[in-house]
Amino acid sequence: MNHLLVEEDVISNLRDRPRTVWGRDGRSVTRLIYDSKHLTPEENKRFLIETERDRAPFMDATLEIGAKEADVRWRIMDKIVDRQNVDAGTFVALKEAEKRARIEVTLDRPEVEALGINLFSDLKDLNFTRLQGRYFRFFLPTFSGQAAYGPGSKAAIIVWQDRQRMMKFAKSGGLALRAMDSALAEQRLKMKRQALQDIHSRGLRLSRHAQTGRGLAGSFIAYEELNERVRTALRNLGRRVVDGFQPSA
Repeated sequence: MNHLLVEEDVISNLRDRPRTVWGRDGRSVTRLIYDSKHLTPEENKRFLIETERDRAPFMDATLEIGAKEADVRWRIMDKIVDRQNVDAGTFVALKEAEKRARIEVTLDRPEVEALGINLFSDLKDLNFTRLQGRYFRFFLPTFSGQAAYGPGSKAAIIVWQDRQRMMKFAKSGGLALRAMDSALAEQRLKMKRQALQDIHSRGLRLSRHAQTGRGLAGSFIAYEELNERVRTALRNLGRRVVDGFQPSA
């Protein structure tokens, strides 16, 4: 749940944001990133940086990303039981080694057409591993480590920022951390523009700040072990789909 990153902007629209959903009707929802309806969008940006009101996803619930009307929606859940009958109150509890994560993506028609699927039979020609690049990529966060170079106020600030970023990731995951990095970069740019004229008038230069990488990864690196498991699962899914179109003996 914490390691999934997606290309879509799932932060700007509140309905797209990561949330935990639970209960039989699926109506009990807790958003991982806090937002107040009593504040303006600009004022709410501070919660992208702050960590006090972040919420971690519940273990016995489902993480959802993307609004119900979005072209792409993700769901991740921890499978700890099988063959559950809610009405009868029965289920098969999985052993520790059998527990797993279930990852789902729901595609609306524009996304399906972009994959070249117009008819149900087109599925047999789809390379399912292609889905990983856009929908199933997992990453590990990285941290500066610059504080190891020596003491001082700059190192102390870096240590504090790293701790805040670690807390953001631990609480609400990679998507929240990426939003935090973007908000911090925007904040630094705004402060730099405000100070630049005065600095130049004094004949000084502003020191360069380490830039966070752009694009999907940003300050993250690929979680290769998890990505390889997903690749294998998609490859096996593709084989099962092809087999399903074969005429029965």
